[in-house]
Amino acid sequence: MIGRGWNQEVWDDPQFPTKEDLDKVAPNNPVALIRTCGHATWANSMALQFFRGWKTCRLCYP
Repeated sequence: MIGRGWNQEVWDDPQFPTKEDLDKVAPNNPVALIRTCGHATWANSMALQFFRGWKTCRLCYP
């Protein structure tokens, strides 16, 4: 799953999210969420494992 638009600055706890946060809610699916500004991507462990094999990431280098 790829999504866009999160902004931790508007959350009750404005901490930057971690992969463990996404692992809790989507342990069996790769998830990559791009921040609203486009300068950060939040990904879970499964997505990181998937992208690790890419020499060039299309999300990073469109």
